Amino acid sequence: MRTHRDVFELLAAADRDGERLFAPRAALATITRTVGATFRRPGSRMLVGGDGSRVRGLSGGCPEADIATRARRVIETGVADLVRYDREYGLDALLELGCGGELEVLIEPVADRDSLGFLDLATQCWWQRREGWLATVYARDGACLPQPRRALWQDGWKLDQLGAPAVLAQLVAQAKQKLGTALCAHVQLDTPQGRLDALLEAIRPPVRLLIAGINPVAVTLANLAERFGWNATLVHHADEIPAAAADQPLLHAPPETVATRAACDARTYCAVMTHNLERDIAYAGALLATPAPYIGVLGSRRRSAALLARLREEGHEPDGRVFAPAGLDIGSEDPDEIALSLLAQMKAFESRKSGAPLAAIDTPIH
Repeated sequence: MRTHRDVFELLAAADRDGERLFAPRAALATITRTVGATFRRPGSRMLVGGDGSRVRGLSGGCPEADIATRARRVIETGVADLVRYDREYGLDALLELGCGGELEVLIEPVADRDSLGFLDLATQCWWQRREGWLATVYARDGACLPQPRRALWQDGWKLDQLGAPAVLAQLVAQAKQKLGTALCAHVQLDTPQGRLDALLEAIRPPVRLLIAGINPVAVTLANLAERFGWNATLVHHADEIPAAAADQPLLHAPPETVATRAACDARTYCAVMTHNLERDIAYAGALLATPAPYIGVLGSRRRSAALLARLREEGHEPDGRVFAPAGLDIGSEDPDEIALSLLAQMKAFESRKSGAPLAAIDTPIH
């Protein structure tokens, strides 16, 4: 899925306002392919209600008005539509993009809340912190199917609307090849019935952020992370809890127990900022024994050099996982700015980006 926030917001609206949204039915718009620069990427979704309202819009210059108009026709007919905004089709709406990109959008009718069950299965993967992937087969020989068909994999098939073992086998092979680092991929499958177009979407758990230390930077970082849809937890070494942590998820775990109590996985990022060098070294060393791929330690260059040297003396290999001093060079001074610097580096790490100025690089932005 493009982001779990898209799905959570969409499902929350469907649960809260379903009577209005599904009267008589709604339409789900999904970006299936893009070329060049576009504001939203494949896998991004928008729900258009029967009353014309929009949930989680494909905003930022995308031709939402045209998509919403077409969605109303899909709601009336009950038949899916595939819309291409490129040099041949939808040129007027394409000009609204402003960024020069092209895109393909699947608009499908949604009869009721149960029709979004495939998204419920995706959220189950997230809550279980298990990876998987979703396939949406939506066209045959370039023509949109009346209703897309989906399959969801999580250590086996959790959903199969295709009922075609040969097609499922092709999807598995394509997912293994295409979704190693990518979040989404458009694939084509050759079958006796024709060539099928499908969107593959990786389902990866939200980032879990552990912050060792309770102070203004830690609290601000936790709040910022939650706005990203990450799950942030403050970790404290002592029984007495500072007042600053009163409204935050909290884990009492000194360095000697944090590795077992935190249950870190490959989607767990860690920030260490106890303002005590020995304790920071102990936390960083303990976290290196977990699968956590990012361990950022706040501090000066001299302090960071001492910390890294001690970790190596104790038999740890911090290269590639311990970021000290943590953060990007944005001139941070106060706690809010320092927290922003840390979170920006974590986001760049998650996206496998350098964190360099966009004007200084010539690779695609998305």
